[in-house]
Amino acid sequence: MKKKILGLLGLTGIAVTCVALTGCSKGERIEKADVYMQGITDDVMVAGKNDVLFKANSDIPYILLDEGVEVMSTVRTMNLDNAKYRYDLKKENNDFVISNERGAKCTISSDNQTIKFDDYDKFVSTIQETQDPLSMLTIKKDYKPIKTLTGNYTPGSEVTMDLKPYSKLDIYVKDNKCYIPLSVFNSALFNTSVNVNLAYNGKSYFI
Repeated sequence: MKKKILGLLGLTGIAVTCVALTGCSKGERIEKADVYMQGITDDVMVAGKNDVLFKANSDIPYILLDEGVEVMSTVRTMNLDNAKYRYDLKKENNDFVISNERGAKCTISSDNQTIKFDDYDKFVSTIQETQDPLSMLTIKKDYKPIKTLTGNYTPGSEVTMDLKPYSKLDIYVKDNKCYIPLSVFNSALFNTSVNVNLAYNGKSYFI
């Protein structure tokens, strides 16, 4: 498992999150893209096939939130070496809510064009739930973490990212499914506590 984690991190040199495409049709369309990642034996493997949406007259790739959350869960599970460490997505009224095993939530609202975290540190933390979310390292047999003698974690205020000033980077709902720009997915949700991006080259995704 350690090899697999290091393999993922080794691909993070691919930092491009949004690629301008040429010859884009004017109508809205959804394409399928293979998702590539580095496997346990260091070879590149196809991890799945995800949607890419392009709005009419736009070259900005949007990722389906359901599939984006699965990518987030894959990295979280691998980093914490346990399948219980993952993100879950539910729809509550008109909002889409992502939660983790710590109970931290991220609410994505297309009505308000906001991404809101009730406890940002707990949401993005890649530390086991028995530890302070701001700890230096999780406790694993091959790590030598800094020993904490005392600690007291107090959550801060809610964190809200407002996308209203950025009309071309909006939260978009189509057929009861939520899509967000790939660049927003990376900045707000994916590349938060670990140096991993989901890149798109106009044809395929790369972790």
